[in-house]
Amino acid sequence: TGQDSGGSGAIASLASALATALPEDSRPTTFTRTPPPSTRQNPSDRVKSEGFYTGLDAHQRLQLRDQAVHELYSEEQDFADTLQEFLGSVDADLRREETDFTSRLVNHPVVAVALNAMSEIHALSSELLQALREWQNMFKAGNADDGFEWLVKEFLKLGSTLHIYGQYILSEAPMVNLLAQQARQLNAYLANHPLPHKSMSMEDYIAMPLDHWNSYREALEHLHHLSGAAGDTALAQALSGISRATEEIEGQVEMRERQVAVLRVQNRFLGYVDLFKPNRRLVAEGEIFEVLLPSQRRRRVSVFLFDDTLVLAVHRAAGLQLSSALDLARCLISLVDDTPKVQHAFKVEVSVPLQRLARTGSDVAMANAAASKGFSFPGMGIVGLSSKKEGKSSHQDQPQAVTVCAHSEDSKEEWIALLQAACSEAKEREEQALALKKAAQEREREERRKQNNDPSYLTDPGVPEYLQLAGQLLRRERQYQSNLKQNNDPS
Repeated sequence: TGQDSGGSGAIASLASALATALPEDSRPTTFTRTPPPSTRQNPSDRVKSEGFYTGLDAHQRLQLRDQAVHELYSEEQDFADTLQEFLGSVDADLRREETDFTSRLVNHPVVAVALNAMSEIHALSSELLQALREWQNMFKAGNADDGFEWLVKEFLKLGSTLHIYGQYILSEAPMVNLLAQQARQLNAYLANHPLPHKSMSMEDYIAMPLDHWNSYREALEHLHHLSGAAGDTALAQALSGISRATEEIEGQVEMRERQVAVLRVQNRFLGYVDLFKPNRRLVAEGEIFEVLLPSQRRRRVSVFLFDDTLVLAVHRAAGLQLSSALDLARCLISLVDDTPKVQHAFKVEVSVPLQRLARTGSDVAMANAAASKGFSFPGMGIVGLSSKKEGKSSHQDQPQAVTVCAHSEDSKEEWIALLQAACSEAKEREEQALALKKAAQEREREERRKQNNDPSYLTDPGVPEYLQLAGQLLRRERQYQSNLKQNNDPS
């Protein structure tokens, strides 16, 4: 998951690189399945070294402080205006169009959350921009120091509202994945409803908030170094609040990077393969050999080990084709004896043939039917493979065991260690999820019994013995009354 540091050209270079990995007839012209990487990869040069600030006199500090606020105002105005253009044209047009595609798109939970977060980010930016504009007016009137003290108070409020950027960051990768699934219809829509700036793609607009949140902390650090003694305390409090908020956002950025890693893998596959799940994590990837039985012929495959799934893919000229997808929570790893043809081998098999991750033929047919209508709902964590030309599943007979061989004995031991650790974690997570589900179902059943005045809940463990006896008597009485009515007994 290497990150590009080419500034504004990062998105274009990424889209170009991803497009070459796709078959010619499936290259989206507007969307790839991978969100653009962060454009701010290197530390900003806005914050200087300590030695730079110590060599400044009071007049130079004030000059640089005022210059920094002017730069912040210019950046914030560009950011707010571009967001306003996007929300005022693209978002508004989508809601106004009211076609089958647009209505389902804007009402999809992933898109709705992201657009709502973007609207709140725009509102936050507009408030800060208004404060910066007021400072500019006071600066022109010769009251720069008073204006700066008032501006610091606005920065104090900013820390408590910065969390909205975290919400957007978490929803950005799922939204890109969803829009990538609708690339053909989205392109047709954008052909009739062009974006405000021809130089900006949809990815550019979506990527705008990804780095902007960090610019506030950098600006405040710079201003804190430049401010006089009077502004130190207030600025330090503002910087502390924004730093706490950005630390929380950094954790959400790490989750987004995990999502991007999964989408990068997904983008290499041919056909309909949906690997994306918000919490899925790529553990390791590499190349090994799959052993085809009974001939023991070997073929080179790419292996992707996620925290819940093992995916094997065959190399084709235009990309990767899904070969196997095994649920790690039900996998067993066993050694295989070496033969003249097969060495450094081991077997991964599913102990219980539950096709939770590999779609059955009916599931794929249902997905194809939805796709033929132009809309699908990815992100459910299901791996499927279908042929768009034939409309049939090439993954109906999902193998429940694969034998693979590594390049060396050391590589074999490393893969086995990774697989065993991932299998143990997946099984533990599933057991915890099942226990929570069972406890919730039991609580729901008990509530229903109480609401229906059903005495059977009195027999549950932990209920005093005399209440259990009372429950038995009530049930017997109900059964007796029921028998009387069924036998038409007038007694």
